Amino acid sequence: MHTDNRCERYPHHVETNKDDKYTVETLKRFKADHERKFLDVVGTMLRSINDHTTQVDARFAVNLEKLNRVLGWNNNNEEMEECAKELKKMSEKFARTPLTSRELFCILVK
Repeated sequence: MHTDNRCERYPHHVETNKDDKYTVETLKRFKADHERKFLDVVGTMLRSINDHTTQVDARFAVNLEKLNRVLGWNNNNEEMEECAKELKKMSEKFARTPLTSRELFCILVK
């Protein structure tokens, strides 16, 4: 059995140098199995990602009458309808934002 400094750096080489236990075919199979695990890393990662924005139904404000009243804005119905439309546009964009980004945004706003 030949040893070199690789055996010191990679202790598993000492074990796999046992010719009677680990044949060439066995080592090739080990190598192929190991390489197969890392063959499509990006694909594996992409398949493991879930888009939570498609799993949640967002609800949007129909009107802002209560907000107008509680905050004492005293805006007329036309102004509040315009505000509701703008709020819905922003809410739709926010709803399409990935969940983790929304959570981070909420932390930053606090």
